[in-house]
Amino acid sequence: MKKQSQVADKVGWTLVPGGGTNESRGGTWIGRVVTISKDSETAHKVLEVIEHVTS
Repeated sequence: MKKQSQVADKVGWTLVPGGGTNESRGGTWIGRVVTISKDSETAHKVLEVIEHVTS
């Protein structure tokens, strides 16, 4: 049996807020937006991961 990921059910995806279905979403049509939840208990570790994967 395959071991389940430690991050299963702990990550999510969403769209950047925009005004409508055919409008720009913050100028990110090519690229990524990575954020840290304000409720994160490990924000410093999340920031390290973000810095690593975007360097």
